[in-house]
Amino acid sequence: MNEFYHITMLKRLFFIFSLIITTFSITSQNNIYYNISSEIQTGSGEYAPYFFSANKHGISSVEKNSGYLRAGIFKDLNREKVFSYAAGLDIAGSYNDYSKFRIQQLYLDFKLYCLNLSIGSKEYDGVFKNQQLSSGSMVWSGNARPIPQVRAGIFEFVTIPCTNGWLQLKGDISYGKFIDDKWLEDNYNYQYSFITTDVWYHQKKIFFRSKESKNFIVTLYAELASQFGGHQKFYNNGTITRESKDEVNIKDFIGVLIPGEGDATSDPGDQAYFYGNHLGTWNAIFEYKLKNESLLKGYFEWFFEDGSGMGKLNGWDGLWGIEYNTNKKG
Repeated sequence: MNEFYHITMLKRLFFIFSLIITTFSITSQNNIYYNISSEIQTGSGEYAPYFFSANKHGISSVEKNSGYLRAGIFKDLNREKVFSYAAGLDIAGSYNDYSKFRIQQLYLDFKLYCLNLSIGSKEYDGVFKNQQLSSGSMVWSGNARPIPQVRAGIFEFVTIPCTNGWLQLKGDISYGKFIDDKWLEDNYNYQYSFITTDVWYHQKKIFFRSKESKNFIVTLYAELASQFGGHQKFYNNGTITRESKDEVNIKDFIGVLIPGEGDATSDPGDQAYFYGNHLGTWNAIFEYKLKNESLLKGYFEWFFEDGSGMGKLNGWDGLWGIEYNTNKKG
């Protein structure tokens, strides 16, 4: 009775707060803003519709009855200054989920001229993809919780010298670690196959863009993400038959930056092929600004895994899109 009473009261509180606080934010003069939001969903099906949780960075649940309260405080970068910093703390409380209370975002960013450094867990959307489209990026979709990582590079486009503004560049690299071990252990079928925990993460991107002030703009970029390290346990009928633990060192961080074969300490698959699990995309975006300031955009994204698909040998296979943004109200 006590457990039922507490759950019922918690649902009532979520419902009351969701009616009062749907989204509430305040911005100060120092680029500091506060945000409070809530969401509650209920239904009779087995799971909530996919679009309820898509592109929300894992903050929403797939359970049919769920809800959360979320509060955060953030400071944005001042891009007009030579040196600036940003910070964010975002906490969520939920019910009918694996994590009742969690830190959704906790990060510290720095900017010096065109160089940037980001440390912590931060929500990132797919590059150049409209987040209102459920497909999103094939490498980074925005459907899962942020990965704690260190990310460094040039986050905003800068002009390459001697190109008179006709060619711009940006890019970054990052290293982090997955924090979903508990979820994997709770949802894994321990009868067959294997489970991998304690996995590291690496991502790198590079972009080239033509002159932004022109009516026709071309952007070309490549994105590559990798998983490496980890502790593998192989099961047969619920019994561990073999374990493999890949201890990560400095050499491994370099090994995923410039993909190559693993050494004798690596998993047999990493010794035979590339060290780590790699996937990525080649991308091209074409934008045309119409006379009425509307924007027509077309793009394609070619997916590859390891080195086998890096050459375009699979015909029209890929993610293709066209988007039109009008400047007319409504």
